[in-house]
Amino acid sequence: MRLSILSLLFLACCTSTRAVPIATGASIDLLDPETFGCGIALEQTIESNWGGQVASMDCVLEIDSESIRLVGLTPVGSTSFSIIYNGKEVWVDDRTSGRLPADPRRILAALQLALWPELPTLSGLTLVESRENGGRVRRLISNTRVVVSVTYAATGAPWLGPIDFVHHELDYSLHIETVRWERLAP
Repeated sequence: MRLSILSLLFLACCTSTRAVPIATGASIDLLDPETFGCGIALEQTIESNWGGQVASMDCVLEIDSESIRLVGLTPVGSTSFSIIYNGKEVWVDDRTSGRLPADPRRILAALQLALWPELPTLSGLTLVESRENGGRVRRLISNTRVVVSVTYAATGAPWLGPIDFVHHELDYSLHIETVRWERLAP
């Protein structure tokens, strides 16, 4: 009986749907970890603004050819949540009592929209990238309306400078600062 309950709890925390809605009438298929192109570990501070409420969290993100692992930390350094994606399934350990800012698959989709060097064709969206003010901007457009904009201060690897991610339709923004990073061995 105990094993059955634990199995149900684990299954409740695991999803295998790759298509993630990111705007009205638009979605992205989560990309396989290997499509990132290299192994990397990032320690980042993320400041979010949603509904006028500002919050800050330290996160650790690791990407290698087999998985994407994201861990959010509390102010004292313990785990607030963790998300693991292996290209097929998403596992979530949510210790926030259900107060994650978004569905974990949406968090992964936002990460991929901001960090992946190449994005595939997105269902219902047009991708426009440009260089502006010494950095670069990635915009996702539905019809003529900008749905998501990502502004990079760095012209090289996105994590080398601050990243501003704005979801115009859902009215939230993230300011991402990389504190430390390192390449992972292949």
